[in-house]
Amino acid sequence: MSKESNKYLGVLFISRPMTGSNSCGETDGGNGSRLQFVTIGNNTYSVLNGPAIRYGIRNALQRMPEIKMWRKHTPDGYLYGKDSVRTMVEAKGEVADEAKAIQEYIDLLFFGYMIAAEGSGKNAVADGEEATEKGAAGKKTPKRRGLIQVSMGLSTSPFLGDTSFSLGTKAKDGELCPYTGQRHFTRYYFTVHFDLERLREEGLMDRLPIVLQCLRGLQVGGKQSANLAEVVPEALVWRFFDVPGQSGLWVSPTEVSWEPEKKLDLQRLFDSAADCGYTVNVAGNAVSGTSIDDGLKAITKALGKV
Repeated sequence: MSKESNKYLGVLFISRPMTGSNSCGETDGGNGSRLQFVTIGNNTYSVLNGPAIRYGIRNALQRMPEIKMWRKHTPDGYLYGKDSVRTMVEAKGEVADEAKAIQEYIDLLFFGYMIAAEGSGKNAVADGEEATEKGAAGKKTPKRRGLIQVSMGLSTSPFLGDTSFSLGTKAKDGELCPYTGQRHFTRYYFTVHFDLERLREEGLMDRLPIVLQCLRGLQVGGKQSANLAEVVPEALVWRFFDVPGQSGLWVSPTEVSWEPEKKLDLQRLFDSAADCGYTVNVAGNAVSGTSIDDGLKAITKALGKV
């Protein structure tokens, strides 16, 4: 494989059947009891939102031994830098030398950062792709774009309704209100893309296998004790590709038979990839006879050739 012709790695993550609950984000909220949905044709499918998956990867990284994180989540909120200060602005001196910072902190390398300038009215914007180039004070905002892109997670079977179990208590005006929350027993699938071209330029390809280990399983449910959702892979499908949007790893749930009570069948995905001239690689005992661990090792070995 030519290094110049393999600019991205795409991984399609298909979970084991699980009970999906509300997605959590990076704040300590999470009392919401409602699933998010998309409508396809006449059916409604539940969603694991992209920021929740991204947070799950970050959270898994933080708990790996000997991994240095610049932004650390604690029960008391986020702490930043080697001195564990309370705001990004206080620790921004550590990112003045970007090359040194991304060598030392794996989260800066893969997730990037954006630190709002003093006088902008905000101390920080996390992983910020939504802040402006300059703060109100006119000072340039230190930032770096991350090397990971995550899609939303989509259920592989329709959500059939919830009225019978999610409406329970009386609101003050006498109307029924959401109670106990929505749950959906289903498989979920999402894609993760890694920018290999930039990793090569920065000489840090050896860091990618560390992040790939996070795909053994993610905690994506809400932070409340009753909303735990562990997303564990039943299959991983992966390939290298050159142009964004051409991973060949996405297929509509209306086209596949991935209902939780049935055996996982990837033939439609293989046919869809073949239509575009793509070859995909698969790991997962249910579909390929190889374990997820074997698949991650195969990806790591292939990275040495690209």
